[in-house]
Amino acid sequence: MNPQASSSLKNFGNRIIAITNNGNSTLAKNADAVLELHMANETCPNNLAPTTSTTLTMAIGDALAIAMIHQRKFMPNDFARYHPGGSLGRRLLTRVADVMLHDVPAVQLDASFKTVIQRITSGCQGMVMVEDAEGGLAGIITDGDLRRFMEKRIL
Repeated sequence: MNPQASSSLKNFGNRIIAITNNGNSTLAKNADAVLELHMANETCPNNLAPTTSTTLTMAIGDALAIAMIHQRKFMPNDFARYHPGGSLGRRLLTRVADVMLHDVPAVQLDASFKTVIQRITSGCQGMVMVEDAEGGLAGIITDGDLRRFMEKRIL
């Protein structure tokens, strides 16, 4: 990390924790805290591919994350607030109203099967709502319901 980047991060009130194998690195020198790996070699037979170092760094990063969750009393809603577009945020923030369909096809209780099939087809939802005389929901009929009905009674 170059000194300008660390200076910029610190100007926003951030602290830098360095996870490194070199306590004298530029990153370590610009960090507020240094977690030195003290790793002799990579597992790679040629000591080239990052293997041991990535595993150690990930374990330390996970431990730091869990420690911060406890320290800051970080709750599921905090995940949603800081990562609203991520899968955690979507799972925590998505409500029925966000995904429900509007203007779905509907038929009356006394509709013919021809009308039901036409509305299911034209509505492109694979279903039709069945309304009672007051316009309330009496039920739904899906294209699967129609296939099963036809298989039992017609075919």
